Amino acid sequence: MWEELKTFIEVVEQQSFTKAAQKLNISQPTVSLHIRRLEECFNAVLIRRSKKQKQLSVTYAGMIVYDAAKQMKSLWQFTEITVKELGSEIKGRLAIGASLTIGEYFLPEFLGRFMKRYPQLDIEVKIDNTVHICELLQSNKIDVGLVEGETGDKKFHKEEFYIDRLVLIGPIGSPKKMQRRDLETVTWITREQGSGTRVQWEEFLEKK
Repeated sequence: MWEELKTFIEVVEQQSFTKAAQKLNISQPTVSLHIRRLEECFNAVLIRRSKKQKQLSVTYAGMIVYDAAKQMKSLWQFTEITVKELGSEIKGRLAIGASLTIGEYFLPEFLGRFMKRYPQLDIEVKIDNTVHICELLQSNKIDVGLVEGETGDKKFHKEEFYIDRLVLIGPIGSPKKMQRRDLETVTWITREQGSGTRVQWEEFLEKK
């Protein structure tokens, strides 16, 4: 059934039986057969096909199967990497998502050391704000996310890996110690909505 699920994932993502067949290097009839087997297994229509417009749409049941299949694929890749780590070499693909600050300042040096240790590993990096990285992780488009903000989702396994601190900076000539009334009148420059740093800053303001 795993082959059928892999085919289903490609059909959904490619939005085409033909493109899925090309991506998997199998025939189009084989793709159709795999989808039919899945639909028979679940006794549900997973994909609706329009012959006139040559388009397909994924049903609600299909999206449930797709999400589960993506999770299974991610788990399989994790298992594969973990088992191979027991041997002398680690091969495969690892998709890492990082929020902007981590991606720009922390990740380059870390990846340099990591890739020297695992030269056969194919690493893909996506850099965006915390909210988008969490969305990619939720949809199984990345294997791990490195963010500086709270995820707000109990489905994620979270582990702290670095301690950082936020400091205020100002133009030359500004007083080293500013009173509260001074802080209320100056213009502030902060990160965009969705940034983990922005969330930390807003939480600090609320507490103070």
